[in-house]
Amino acid sequence: MVSIPASAAAQPAPHRVAVGGTLALGSSWDDESRVGDGVSVGGAVQVGPWKRVAIEIDVRHFTYDRRFQSGVEFSGEGEQLSANLLYYLREAGTRPFVLVGVALLRVDRTTRFPLLPPFPRPGTGDASAPMIAESLRSSDTGTGVDVGGGISVPLGAHWSLRPETRALLGAGAIVSRIDVGAGLSYGW
Repeated sequence: MVSIPASAAAQPAPHRVAVGGTLALGSSWDDESRVGDGVSVGGAVQVGPWKRVAIEIDVRHFTYDRRFQSGVEFSGEGEQLSANLLYYLREAGTRPFVLVGVALLRVDRTTRFPLLPPFPRPGTGDASAPMIAESLRSSDTGTGVDVGGGISVPLGAHWSLRPETRALLGAGAIVSRIDVGAGLSYGW
């Protein structure tokens, strides 16, 4: 005779289809250094043909900004479209997961270099605004590998909370991203 614990029997089964939104904080990197921090907002559709495996299409919009005391500024925004394969470590209930996929990334960025650095105003300690000598704008598109992991926590029959960490790797000189955030999804 096999007995099933009451807590295991009460765990909701995974949904076949889920849609959701994500809010994250992250850092953007180019081929030389960190170019700034910012917010990422996105949405996803997930189809789970098996209990532990799901396919996800994820779209995100992100921004970043970094300002140096010398007056140099990096800023930008972009979009990321990812096709990911998720593997859940458990079949039901609270389910940790890992993901890997391919991503297309589009970035519009601006870099500003000062003609003169900001100088402190005598007696106030405040710095004057730098005089911008050169402002470079560029737009790039590239591909990369999306990797990450998190936990899907059921909040009832249809809703799930999904804290996660993701990294877009391999976009090279364009921009790589590392995000930490959470999503809310509705499944059926």
